[in-house]
Amino acid sequence: MTSEAKEYYYKLLNLTMAEPHPYKLPVIRKYATLDKPWYVEYYVFSVKMGVLRRKRIVLSEPTEKERMEFGKQMVAHIGQLLKEGAVVDSVKKKISKISINNASKISDAVVYWLTQIKPTVEPNTYDSYKRHLDHLLNFLTRHNDDSCNFSSFDVQKAYEFTDELISVVKHSNRTRNNVKDSCSIFFNYFIKRKVVTENPFTDIDRLRCVSKKYTAISKAHVRKLLDVFEEHGQTQLTLFVYFEYYAAMRPNKELRLLKIGDIMDQTVAVPCETSKSKEKEHVRIPPPLEAKIVLAKLREYPIDYYVFSKNGLPGPKPNGKKYQYVRHREHLINLGLDKLGYDIYSWKHSGVIALFLATKNLELVRQHCRHKDLATTIKYLRDLGQFVDYDEINKFPDI
Repeated sequence: MTSEAKEYYYKLLNLTMAEPHPYKLPVIRKYATLDKPWYVEYYVFSVKMGVLRRKRIVLSEPTEKERMEFGKQMVAHIGQLLKEGAVVDSVKKKISKISINNASKISDAVVYWLTQIKPTVEPNTYDSYKRHLDHLLNFLTRHNDDSCNFSSFDVQKAYEFTDELISVVKHSNRTRNNVKDSCSIFFNYFIKRKVVTENPFTDIDRLRCVSKKYTAISKAHVRKLLDVFEEHGQTQLTLFVYFEYYAAMRPNKELRLLKIGDIMDQTVAVPCETSKSKEKEHVRIPPPLEAKIVLAKLREYPIDYYVFSKNGLPGPKPNGKKYQYVRHREHLINLGLDKLGYDIYSWKHSGVIALFLATKNLELVRQHCRHKDLATTIKYLRDLGQFVDYDEINKFPDI
């Protein structure tokens, strides 16, 4: 590992060089399925706490081969750093703003940029940016150009990098486009700060790729899944998909982090901390959802309890990000429905379709989905296969 690469990984993993301390070498923890997140696990000494701290790096690459390759790379790098005395929780030396200039190394600028944006973006967005910029740094390492700075990274290198994302890294067109976009955002950040004057990724065209449309669960499969949930005593999973179906709530944050106090008499509040718009929003409670809320006696629990917690009951800690997803996925597999594009998010789409077909009221659907404008609602319904080109125009009478 070059000195530049070491410096990059020290900053990426928040490590500090010190005298030798206890540690446990990294290992890859994997599962028989790619649906569960794999990770690299290691233990590093905490100077502040005086004990070993467990650390994990999630492996979320789309194929087993890619996960293993990236995992082995991280195991080798982290193992070397631990043996050389790497620790955490010591006094960190921060890169000041004035230290990033046109002559700064790309690797230094990446670390600085990621540090600056981390408090301002969603965790998943940050992870995507970090993963995408890692591809750029790996490209420079692959070409023995770890010391490359802003002034020497031109449009020719940008083209070579994006070409290799397809020819060498074997990414799909969609992933290549996403990596390119993240790198462009990275350069634009420093353009606004007058560090660089040009973005080498601006004129690189996006490659064509198949647009991913939303997939709703068919009416027959909705009934089939609910029957299976009931048969297996999955009352919490049933309640979860009811909220998603009838309240059009996004499962990962809005619904998973829903608290008892968010359930009002006639609406469910979506706090600004979890809503996509970053504004507090309300969605009306339809009668079938209200019946489930009453049956579960949700309003009788402490208002600071999470609706979806351990043991299938509300509690002080929410379920993990994949808790409902994994259980839902198991039922899809058992019923042979796992190849239809369904996932836990599909219940929201199914509910929106049901509301639209029952009412044909676009404004009601817009409010229920908390869209800012009707154009967004129409596009969403089109992506769901619900075309809103009504026959009413044909009733326009002759003069």
